[in-house]
Amino acid sequence: SESWPPFKTPYGPVYESKEARQWYQEERRKRQRKKEEDDGGSDSSSEELLTPRASPKNNTAAAAAAGINRPTALVTFPSSEASVSRVVGISAAVQSAIESKLGRRDGDDRDKLLLNMNILIGNKTAIVEAAAKCSASLRKRTLEAIPTKKFALKTRKPFVAAAMSKAWSTLYEILRNKNHGLTTRVLKDLTVFIEILERAHKYCLGESERAKISSNKGVKTVKLTKAALDREYGKGGGKPYDEPCARCNHAFTEKEPDFDEKRKENRKIDKKFIENRKHLEEYENNERDDPPLDEAGKTVTKFANPKLLPTHVQCQCLKNYNSLVRGGKKCFFGCKYGGVQYPLGECPICQCDCNFVCDTNRYIDTKRHYEMERLKNETTADERAQANEYLDRAGRFGREMESDVADHLHSLREDGGLEGYSATEIDHVAREAGCDGQAKMI
Repeated sequence: SESWPPFKTPYGPVYESKEARQWYQEERRKRQRKKEEDDGGSDSSSEELLTPRASPKNNTAAAAAAGINRPTALVTFPSSEASVSRVVGISAAVQSAIESKLGRRDGDDRDKLLLNMNILIGNKTAIVEAAAKCSASLRKRTLEAIPTKKFALKTRKPFVAAAMSKAWSTLYEILRNKNHGLTTRVLKDLTVFIEILERAHKYCLGESERAKISSNKGVKTVKLTKAALDREYGKGGGKPYDEPCARCNHAFTEKEPDFDEKRKENRKIDKKFIENRKHLEEYENNERDDPPLDEAGKTVTKFANPKLLPTHVQCQCLKNYNSLVRGGKKCFFGCKYGGVQYPLGECPICQCDCNFVCDTNRYIDTKRHYEMERLKNETTADERAQANEYLDRAGRFGREMESDVADHLHSLREDGGLEGYSATEIDHVAREAGCDGQAKMI
């Protein structure tokens, strides 16, 4: 017998009593749930392939399992400062890669994926309501992405993987939006699902970055074993490296466990090479009678540059992120980087997908290459031409200084000065002086 609809005024609806308002709000929720069920029932043929016929005991309706009427506290975790415009969706290529990753035999167990996918379907109504708070288009895509009926227990893993990756494409946008309003209960139900998809998502982003790097000839990332690539920062014997990543320039690099041992061995190799070169120079200048010999006892007339052991450092940016669920993985820096406190998940390290592996024997050349690539993206052609002209002038100045210093030191050595210094050591000092002069001019 309550009034329907309520009296409308410029200031909002007016109800005859408190009971009338509660009755009206309950009826509106029922109509909303019925509308969502009707929308979810008209799935496309492509979605039907991802939702095989469920068994009777697992054919529970999504709306009945959602339990959205239970009052719980609202949360907006983690990035309370993130705006809607900063939310970036998942591309079709990455979504396909996630599906392939989840469907692998060496991945997560099928039963685990099936269980958490069905939990997501059971919370579809609450997730759709959260998407509606973000945007109408996201609500529509969420309705299409999440199946209506739960999967049967015998559903094959590839079908489950395809459904999970499709659902993640919209759930990811919802969680990144500060206005989603998902309740603590729903987030708790989805914790394992989100953690599985977060790991797969980051892995696929890393694979995409490796594919981009492979196109750069001469500066490709070093190939490591899967165990080495998956090792977390500070785990398994890895130690922090003093220099930033040669590619992304973030100070979050780590030495491989055998780095220090190989570095010591390389010092021995360098020392032996310098001693052999000095021996050869002294023999050629008639300063000693015994010629340098190789392992076979033959006289050596030229020493090739030594082959150093590879000393690898790995960028750990890809493995660093702030999970979208409470109690999940945390940013190593607490999203405070460069003296700036960023919103959770928004710091430069969390946003970076670099996992570049560099051999420190080529660190300077690799870093210079990627710095020049960044310069191309940040400057115009005229600015680059002007900079190149100035760098050429600085290079000529450095070469002239190197030549002058070398001539001066060699003349001193010939006159009896600089005792104990070989010609190679003098050339090395002159080269450093030239580089120093060039750097000071720049």
